Amino acid sequence: MVIESLALQLSGQAPLISLVAGVVAIVFFLTVLDLPPFIALVLSGVIVGIAAPTIAFADIPGQFATAFSEGMAGIGIPILMAAVIGKSIIESGAADRIVRGFSEVVGQDRTEISLFGSSFVIAIPVFFDNVFYLLAPLARAARSRTGRNYALYIVAVGAAGAVTHGFVPPTPGPLLAAEELDADLGSTILIGLLIGVPTAIVAGLGYGHWINRRSTSRFATRWEPRSTRFRRKSTR
Repeated sequence: MVIESLALQLSGQAPLISLVAGVVAIVFFLTVLDLPPFIALVLSGVIVGIAAPTIAFADIPGQFATAFSEGMAGIGIPILMAAVIGKSIIESGAADRIVRGFSEVVGQDRTEISLFGSSFVIAIPVFFDNVFYLLAPLARAARSRTGRNYALYIVAVGAAGAVTHGFVPPTPGPLLAAEELDADLGSTILIGLLIGVPTAIVAGLGYGHWINRRSTSRFATRWEPRSTRFRRKSTR
């Protein structure tokens, strides 16, 4: 009776437990064991199946394979195409042209807006980690050129890219949500942009300015170019 009650709690009454088990497992596999993402996903799927006792242990591989194939049939091709397009944008230099285009529009004195807009646009077809690795060196270069605002620059890049990655297809998360909810993809993109733009502005530029005022001295000491520090010491 206790086992049956526990099974009912885990699978029928509290499916959140299975979700938590899967999330904890995938974080553990990726961050602690440093497994390849595909292997981590497969193992986490097995753990979710074990945490849902209504699924017989022998049926877990078949259930996982069926769910995986259905997911790939629905959103796999758009995700793969987005990855190809993103890689092409980076390798062809188009991403750099987007950054330079924003810089020409807003001016060199508004570097945070240039980085913010570039990250927001590029993160639509390009995965967030690639966007961050692409633009973070530009934020450091801007910090070396201006001597300030590194926290603002890096927060603007991270927030804009993360918001787009989470709200606007064809990135995997919102694309899967649109597929599961049977939502129109065009409407999902439009609504994602309408929600994402103000969210990114608040999280990127708003919070970026706030945290930048409280961490300028720390970053200035850490990231100040060596030649600048030498000249400052020589004038003392």
